[in-house]
Amino acid sequence: MLRHPEYRELFHELLATRAGIHLALTLPTHRAGAAGADAVRLAGLARAAEGELERAGAAPSERADLLAPVRALIDDRAFWATAQEGLALFVAPGFFRAVRLPYAVRERVTAGARFPLRSLLPLADRDRRFYVLALAEHDVRLLEIEGGAPRRLSAAGLPVRIERLLGFVREPSLQAHGAGRRSVIHHGSGEESERHKSDLRRFAAAVAEHAAAALADPRAPVVLAAVEPLHRTVREHWPDERLLAEAVTGSPDGVTDEALAERALAVVARAREARRLEHARHWSELAQSGRVTDEPQSVLLAAEQGRVERLFLAEDAELWGSFDPLLGHLEAHPEARRGDEDLLERATISTLGFGGEVESVPQEAFASASPFAAVLRY
Repeated sequence: MLRHPEYRELFHELLATRAGIHLALTLPTHRAGAAGADAVRLAGLARAAEGELERAGAAPSERADLLAPVRALIDDRAFWATAQEGLALFVAPGFFRAVRLPYAVRERVTAGARFPLRSLLPLADRDRRFYVLALAEHDVRLLEIEGGAPRRLSAAGLPVRIERLLGFVREPSLQAHGAGRRSVIHHGSGEESERHKSDLRRFAAAVAEHAAAALADPRAPVVLAAVEPLHRTVREHWPDERLLAEAVTGSPDGVTDEALAERALAVVARAREARRLEHARHWSELAQSGRVTDEPQSVLLAAEQGRVERLFLAEDAELWGSFDPLLGHLEAHPEARRGDEDLLERATISTLGFGGEVESVPQEAFASASPFAAVLRY
């Protein structure tokens, strides 16, 4: 599910079995200007965590030990100076991990036998590899982005400037106009203008063919960054379905690799969200294969047995109760009772532990009222 070593290590750490109570706290934070408010919010959560730990059976000394690293962060100005949109804290005996999240999360405190992981699921999308093809007449770049950091790639035969394809220098036809935008400006006679358009199409076609051949990952999406007149030519000559329909419009001239990666990430996120919703909407088609189930007992049992290939969770849904994987017995309650666990978290942890995929989708995308559903490996 996760390719980037840092995120993969994080999930492996949190999935590791440990003795003792596992405490998790999540809260929304601010990138700048509100560190004091965020610290106050964490202090309130720490007080709530005291009560959760007491209800979980932790002795006073155990509660103090578990909350010590949490309370140490409250007055740590250096820590809050690098805050992002969200924060997740994971504490167990002899273990502490603070995870800054590039997205907002709701306030929550849990104490149980395992760490909840649903708050970290968006990291999987942000971690996945994608490519950017930045195409301008005098600067072609091929970028690989994985875990947020762009890396330039080389490609055999890729024409990085139009002059290398034509064999001579031509006056640029893509000129800057307002707010960094670029548009096609044709100089000289109509015949010269048409010749230049033809040269641009040849150049874009050659770039598309060589770039596509150089990208090793057959599943990673590709985002085009170029002026609109070049989009159609690139799409016509791109040989597979990796090139996304949406592009980063405008000339990439003068735009840093990091800025291109950030703009392309938004495009990739929208494409992945659309695909995720489409998967959920086509539930009836998947059901005909006999490899899907939305019955809670069946989903939980399959997850415990490592048979879940992809788990869909209804956003913000909860299912409290207990599940005995040996007997296959499920007891579910509409609200949490003493000793209950969040069964959606249990299914998430089991699915991830066996290398399955987990995705959150809006409840309305489901064809049933079940809070989760699974595509089975067998």
